[in-house]
Amino acid sequence: MKGLLIKDFNLLKNNKQFFVIIMLVGGVFVFAWDTPDFAISYVSIVFTMFTISTISYDEYDNGMVYLFSLPVTRKGYALEKYVFGGIMVLCALAGMSILSWVVVTVKQISYPPEEWAGAAGVCILVAAVLLSLMIPLQFKFEADKSRIVLLFVCGCAALLAYGIVKISLSLGFDIGKAVEGIIVGHPGGMITGCAITGLLVLAVSYLSSVKILEKREF
Repeated sequence: MKGLLIKDFNLLKNNKQFFVIIMLVGGVFVFAWDTPDFAISYVSIVFTMFTISTISYDEYDNGMVYLFSLPVTRKGYALEKYVFGGIMVLCALAGMSILSWVVVTVKQISYPPEEWAGAAGVCILVAAVLLSLMIPLQFKFEADKSRIVLLFVCGCAALLAYGIVKISLSLGFDIGKAVEGIIVGHPGGMITGCAITGLLVLAVSYLSSVKILEKREF
């Protein structure tokens, strides 16, 4: 796995201008708005997407055939993508959090720790869900088809979420206020709960990815 991580970080190094621009855009969002929540989420999700780009680089010009001719197992390759994605999310979250705290201190904006905890928890969960969907889809359908399937899955998920919210409101239960209460009252629990949920989702996704790779011919 160490060699695969070094390979992906070298790809990251070759695209450093892109990530510098993304960080600058995130910094502009932090300065422009009174709350840095969106900037933290935006940068974290964009960094997460780069994990999928590394798979496309690996598949280019029969690269997978060469990779698996080396002492690289399909289980190890799949696991490395999840580990690399997690590292990217945590680095983006840490970098933007530090930048956000500097900006809110300079601008003297009130940014309670529980609000940051809510934003961080949501980022972790959303990034985990994106990775859990996109990595196996990329392995199964490759770049172009996987994007179409992902759009379809996200559309279905959005419709399901909309339906759940509407049904809950009709029953007199406001999910938004309930989530806000959890964030404000239990910021540590919010992050822990999102992290545990994300790990469970990623574990199921990893097992699916391994099965897909083992059946796929290169």
